[in-house]
Amino acid sequence: MVDGSIGRLDGLLLCAGLLVYLLYSYRHAGTEPAELDLELELPTPTINASRNPNATLLNTAFVAIGLVLLVAGSHLFVENAISLARLLGVSEAVVGLTLVAIGTSIPELATSVVAAVRRQPDIAVGNVIGSNLFNIFAILGVTNLISVISADDIDVVDLAVMSLFACVLLPLSWSKLTLSRLEGLFLLACYAAYMAYVVIRH
Repeated sequence: MVDGSIGRLDGLLLCAGLLVYLLYSYRHAGTEPAELDLELELPTPTINASRNPNATLLNTAFVAIGLVLLVAGSHLFVENAISLARLLGVSEAVVGLTLVAIGTSIPELATSVVAAVRRQPDIAVGNVIGSNLFNIFAILGVTNLISVISADDIDVVDLAVMSLFACVLLPLSWSKLTLSRLEGLFLLACYAAYMAYVVIRH
């Protein structure tokens, strides 16, 4: 982003980065502790397809309908976000950094909260980290292979804040790889401060 845009070569590098990370994760999965192996070997519930011969067809139809609605919803979301930016007289970057970012992150929030309540912290944290890695590597990478992205209103401060707090997460979780409520409040306060900066700047 130093030159203000992400070209197709950048997109290829991002996609390659995703591939390297996936390969690393696949190899690392073979070194998981024995307790996890025992957990994964537990019997999982199965659906008796003979009771409902149309189950596969029905599930396939639901998936197809869900994909169509997802694409349509994404189109409406982006179009109306642009219209809202023009109506409020702010740049599209402001809407993208605030409303769009929050809206698209709600599923991650819901998943992490449910996982935390069910005492599954690995899923809670892994969901956030994995989502961000996939957003940067895959979504930006694939998008740039289709069209060059120019983001004039995204400046070095936005990129620095994103990079800084990705790094801040490591020392926060260094103590037995846990995040306390106080540290959670700290992260929320920092996000609120950044949102205030974005609004004031524009």
